[in-house]
Amino acid sequence: RRQRQMCIRDRLKSSNTFNKIIEKLMQKEMIVASSLCVRFAKQTVLDEVNFKVGQGEVFALLGGNGAGKSTTLKTFLGTIAPQSGTATVMGMSVTKDIDSIRQKVAYLPESVMLYGHLTGVENIKYFLSLADIEKSAPDIEQALMRVALQKSAWHRPMSNYSKGMRQKTAIALALLREAPVLFLDEPTSGLDPNAIDCLLYTSPSPRDR
Repeated sequence: RRQRQMCIRDRLKSSNTFNKIIEKLMQKEMIVASSLCVRFAKQTVLDEVNFKVGQGEVFALLGGNGAGKSTTLKTFLGTIAPQSGTATVMGMSVTKDIDSIRQKVAYLPESVMLYGHLTGVENIKYFLSLADIEKSAPDIEQALMRVALQKSAWHRPMSNYSKGMRQKTAIALALLREAPVLFLDEPTSGLDPNAIDCLLYTSPSPRDR
């Protein structure tokens, strides 16, 4: 009984330590929107948007079609300029330091353009090479296992992939970038419930980001 009490106490102590680590990490602001406004012609898409995302935090934008979710991401990626307000990534302004920001982030768009004549592994190697990133075969295989892409598909042409399989490959590619900030636009699109669960558990831990 005493051993059991000690075990419970150790677990609580470990849990408290972990929570303190999380709190400390989240004190570092990675993504910040302050009074962010974006307009197209006379239509206001983002109106005084404010939020902060700390290091190690997973933050989701929820809303219907046309709510401005993708516009928000594109603003932080520098492809859409805000009319007013500020948007920063790791303390860098999207209007002044966008080149530096792009070197620090990984982005998974809603529709990923992968090459059908290449295999899943070949696509990953190719797109990583464009970013001057080298990963070993075991690293790539580990990423594909993390997103639950069946092993039989790894070396098959992507033209034979389903939408969900293509999405898993794209998520594995984004994770292999090992960027401090990861932007995902509709990451669960095309995924089955089991794959969605895998994605949630695959998200980088707070200690890693």
